[in-house]
Amino acid sequence: MNNSSLAFPLVRHIDSRVIAEGLTKREYIAAMLLQGILSNPEHHLGIHSAAQNAVLATDALIHALAELQE
Repeated sequence: MNNSSLAFPLVRHIDSRVIAEGLTKREYIAAMLLQGILSNPEHHLGIHSAAQNAVLATDALIHALAELQE
């Protein structure tokens, strides 16, 4: 999986250009992981630690998925 590929691309055609916008798959996965971390009633991390853990878990997942494709 490419870290910069878009999860939900919004493609716009402006003149002769195509502009793709949206969250990257990495950003989308990190948001889902952060939501899960923060929804845990036993969550005792501060918001910054929770966000860092979500990013670390995201990168680990992306790495594991890339290894499966090799």
